[in-house]
Amino acid sequence: MALVIWPGVDYHWYRHQMGGFWGHKPGSTAARNIDNSGVVVVNPETCNRGGYTNFCSYFYAGKSVKIV
Repeated sequence: MALVIWPGVDYHWYRHQMGGFWGHKPGSTAARNIDNSGVVVVNPETCNRGGYTNFCSYFYAGKSVKIV
């Protein structure tokens, strides 16, 4: 997983998917694998994240952890 922050506003998570891309679910919208420019997310550090300008870090949850 990767955590990014929109300073003073919000935080957001990306999750590494099978196939090498990253997925995320902005707010109440459907989950997606594209950034704000419509490009498939292959690196959450460098993709267009809009106001989420602070990249924090990568995290590992393990295969047994279910994110719902």
